[in-house]
Amino acid sequence: MFLPEAHIAGGALRSPSGRSVAQLVMLFFVAAPLVIAARFCHSPHLLIELANAYVKSSLILAAVGYLQMFIWYGTGENPFPIGLFDTLVTGKQDQYRSGLFVLDGLDVYRMNSFGGEPKNLGQALVIALLVLIWGFNAGIVSIARRFMAKALFLLVAIFLTQSTSAFMLLALGLIIMTIAGAMEAAANWRRVVGFAAIGTIVALVGFVVVNLWFNLPVADLIAARTHVRFSESEFGLLDDFDAAIVDFLAEHWAALLFGVGVGNVHLFANSYLTPDVAEFAGGTSFVAKLGFLRIVSETGIIGGLLLLFFVSRLWAMAGQLGNKLARPVLMIAALAYFLVAHASLFYIVSGAIIGTICAQRSSGLVRASPY
Repeated sequence: MFLPEAHIAGGALRSPSGRSVAQLVMLFFVAAPLVIAARFCHSPHLLIELANAYVKSSLILAAVGYLQMFIWYGTGENPFPIGLFDTLVTGKQDQYRSGLFVLDGLDVYRMNSFGGEPKNLGQALVIALLVLIWGFNAGIVSIARRFMAKALFLLVAIFLTQSTSAFMLLALGLIIMTIAGAMEAAANWRRVVGFAAIGTIVALVGFVVVNLWFNLPVADLIAARTHVRFSESEFGLLDDFDAAIVDFLAEHWAALLFGVGVGNVHLFANSYLTPDVAEFAGGTSFVAKLGFLRIVSETGIIGGLLLLFFVSRLWAMAGQLGNKLARPVLMIAALAYFLVAHASLFYIVSGAIIGTICAQRSSGLVRASPY
């Protein structure tokens, strides 16, 4: 076997061979929605219902998260620690964890709700917010109803997760959607820009009030969750694990071209960790945090190009549906996949588009594939 021998903390399933098998099984479950959605989604209206259900479920998760923060700051005890939901579902006792850090002597708690780790919740809420904004722009009433209240509700919850990847996904997603949306419906996007201006003013006022009145270091808090966490690599500043993986790939062109297999990159990039990161991550399993870097590190440039071809074909198929939400939702799902490795939504949306286009082709409602 080409995998190097290494002692990885976490037991037999974290060993090189054990983790490889486990990761292949996990890949099957992550990609399974592609087939399931393709089997049952036969109408463009179902894609709208899917998007609406995603937004509603995210609002519920955010509401549970607000309850969590209220109890946590009030009592000092996290009512929904990471691992609790798994215990409730499986009945197996897990080691509970909480997302928090100390800033200038102040305990900062990170919302996780029932979304797993704070970063997972933050990414899911960002996707819901982007879908909500596009639904508003497209005039889809079922999604856009009470737009401003929903958007602010999600935006504050995203901030409370203190997830770097969620902040990055939100910033890039808003930029891309604003540019694309302005080309489609300038009138609606003027309203979105107006709401954004109001939200920015409210955020600035809140920033000043929190700093002066409550004497809380909001600027330091934002810095601690963004650029301060980056590590120096041969190619500039990158997030901790990503810097090590990029440096490894830069020195091993075969790995860059073909990848090192699903979930194996930590075996090769461990020695490239910076000393401060190696203190807590050395000898453990890790993957790239940037989605496209994870794809390239596991499947190589060849695998990345094949995935881009798949996305381009989906984009062409979505254009045949005549549905205002198909391409935007695909764009959001692909952005989340390539940026923060949020794969499950991408496969669900892909399956829904494939199922819908196949059903409409069989009934003669759309033309054949351009490929």
